Amino acid sequence: MLTQSLLALAMLAQIRRIPPPVYFPVSPYVPATQLFDDYPVHVRILESRWSFSRGTYYGFGRGDILGSGQRGFDFTYECGEPFRFNEMHGEFYEGKWKKPDLKLELLLQRVGSDHISPCTLKTSLKPAPYQDSSATWLDPTPAPNTPNRPAFSGTPPHPASPASAHPD
Repeated sequence: MLTQSLLALAMLAQIRRIPPPVYFPVSPYVPATQLFDDYPVHVRILESRWSFSRGTYYGFGRGDILGSGQRGFDFTYECGEPFRFNEMHGEFYEGKWKKPDLKLELLLQRVGSDHISPCTLKTSLKPAPYQDSSATWLDPTPAPNTPNRPAFSGTPPHPASPASAHPD
């Protein structure tokens, strides 16, 4: 009985020495702020979801390839970091095809850093874009003075506000 108790205590001591796994919330990466000539494909990510397991982020979503010949696509990925969908007008990820129509590499940037990481998406192209190509926020032209992010111009007044009701 004493031997079993000592063995149990020794096992408990070993278990207590192994630290529990610690998972820190991570800020998702965003589009790179500088333009790279060797990444000519402009991509708008419309939806991006991910989970974390064993040091890798597994994600999926959908997006549109911008420019001439716009097409929608679904994607999956396994990368070292997750990334966000595009929220701002004119914002896009830069990419290049690693395998035409099947694997697309995007450039991701850590928020608050110049660290750039590539992430390869496995893609399934659709015959048409998910978003209406006439929508102005799909315009991939960068705003002046910011290579990949337009300048914030403020919020326009509500149509029923007094400032817009009496334009003097």
